[in-house]
Formats: sequence, C-alpha cells, structure tokens
Amino acid sequence: MLTKLTSAGFALLILLGASSPGAVVTDFATFGSQDIGIPSFTLELDKFNPALGALTSVTLTLEATSYCNCFGFDNESSSSGSVTLEIGALVTAKTAFSLATTIEAKATRTESGSVKKDQKNDGNGDFEGNDSFWVSGGGSGASSTIETAPSVIAQYLAGPSSNTFLVTIANSLFSKATTSGLFGPTSANAGSFYGKVTVAYSYLLVPVPEAGTAFWGMCLGVFAATRRMRTRRS
Repeated sequence: MLTKLTSAGFALLILLGASSPGAVVTDFATFGSQDIGIPSFTLELDKFNPALGALTSVTLTLEATSYCNCFGFDNESSSSGSVTLEIGALVTAKTAFSLATTIEAKATRTESGSVKKDQKNDGNGDFEGNDSFWVSGGGSGASSTIETAPSVIAQYLAGPSSNTFLVTIANSLFSKATTSGLFGPTSANAGSFYGKVTVAYSYLLVPVPEAGTAFWGMCLGVFAATRRMRTRRS
C-alpha cells in the first residue's frame, strides 16, 4: 500500500510540474457616435507580448448599439393585417492581416403591429393614418470569434516592426419589413451607432527557471524520502 500511495503522489507532483498555468490578457478600443452609412474607419489595438508566454488562442468581440432610426410601412392593399419591421445598423469589424478575421454584429430594433386596409385606395403611400405602421429607436448586438490556428494567431504577436494592429469598422443600414398578404412602400431613416472591439489573448505562462529548479528538487527529495521509507520497512 505504501508503494502505491507514494508512487501516485510522485506522479501527481510530476503532472503539476509539467503543466503550465494559463492566463488571459485583453485590450479594447471604443468608437463614439457615428452616422449609419458613413465610410469605414479603423481602430488600433495592442498585439500580444510574447515575453508573457505561449499564445494559444485569440478572441475578438464586436459590440454595437444603434439609435434614432425610423422605419415605416404603408399598406396599399385592400386587406388589413399585421406587419413586422426591423431597423438598425449592420456593423462589421475586419482585422488588417493577410489572414483576416471578420465579425459582424446586428444592432437593430424589431416591432410588430397591425394596419388597416388602404384608407384612400389610391395606391399612393402617405405613411399616415391607421393603414401605416412605424418603428423607431435602435438596439444592441454583439458577436465573437475565437482563432486557434497557429498561422492566424502568429499575426497577433508583437515584434520589432509592430506592437499594434488595425481593425476596420464598416457599417450599413439594415431594414426589413415582413408582412402577410399585404403590400406597400417602406420609408427608412438611418440614425447613428457606436461600439467597442475587444481582443483577448489566452496563453500559457512562461515558467520561472529558479522556481522550476526548486520544484523539481522538491519532487526528487520526496521521491528519495519515500524510497528510504520503503527500504526501512522491508
């Protein structure tokens, strides 16, 4: 029994000594209010410092919020029914690497309502009265992706040439009208959006040589002590 216990204990010490604890370090960049539909722009984030350890994965997260959007539907059919309107911003973030990563977040607001049949029966949308429906405001959305391929995450390592990387933010107005048996024109007015991009680096810590030497010395000491115990009892 003593032999089995001491052997198991030594194996546990070996396992602990061989494993490296993991850690995560993050950086983020925010962008303030922008009009939906403006040209793309860039954000700058820090690359990973290789001195911290061995990089194992990179997680990119995009968060976006839109507001002050308006979207209307005017029923031109001879029937009443319901309509669902969605309005907001479609935002993308793309890294400026040869092996690029792209993530997309949809920041929209969705509402449903009922409309009566075309009140004027003239085929022209006036977006007034109970044959029309409007939704206004905005919403929030987020998206993340994890990169683990060595060729991809190697691009995030800081070096003599660069310690930062760029992310391009693009956007467009998103509007969608869903009806059942109804038809008519829509009218969309774009608002604004803002957001945040976060990069999270997961890595294995670099072992400290002195601590490692001391640890292995302790392992050997425990092993030698258990050997002497078994010898004395035999």
